[in-house]
Amino acid sequence: MIEIGLGFTPETAKIAKELVYDLRDTEEALELALDVSRNARQKAERLQSEAEAFYDRAKEALEADREEEAREFLTQRQNRLDELPDAENEAVASEGRESELRLIVMQLGERLNEIESLTTRMAAGQATKAALEGGAMDGTIKDPSLEQWDKDRK
Repeated sequence: MIEIGLGFTPETAKIAKELVYDLRDTEEALELALDVSRNARQKAERLQSEAEAFYDRAKEALEADREEEAREFLTQRQNRLDELPDAENEAVASEGRESELRLIVMQLGERLNEIESLTTRMAAGQATKAALEGGAMDGTIKDPSLEQWDKDRK
C-alpha cells in the first residue's frame, strides 16, 4: 500500500499509514452515524404521524358518540406526543455527530493529500539532486542516441 522510497521515509510512511487507518475508521463511524441519524429522524416522523392518526380516530369516535374510545385514542396520541421531543432531540444530536464526523473525514483526507504532495516534492527533489550529482545535467554523462546524432551531424 505505502512503499518506502520515492519520497516516503519510514516516518512519513508510518504517519500516512496511521492516517489511512484513522480515515477508514472514521468513515465507518460516519456510516453508523448516518444510520442512527436516519433512524432517529424516521422515529420522530413516525411518532408525529401516529399522533395525527390517533387524533383523527378520536375525532371520528366523538362524532359517532363513542366518548370512551375517543379518550383512549387521545391518550395514545398524547403518549406519542410525549415521546416526540426526545426523538427529535436524538435526531438533532445524531445529525450533529454526523456533521462532526464529516468534518473529521475531510480533515484526514486533506492531511493525506498534504503528505502525498510533500512526498512528491521530496521525490522530485531527490531525483533532481541525483541527476545533478550523477552528471546528467553537466554533460559528463551522454545519452548514446545523442552521441550517434552528434556523429551523424559531423
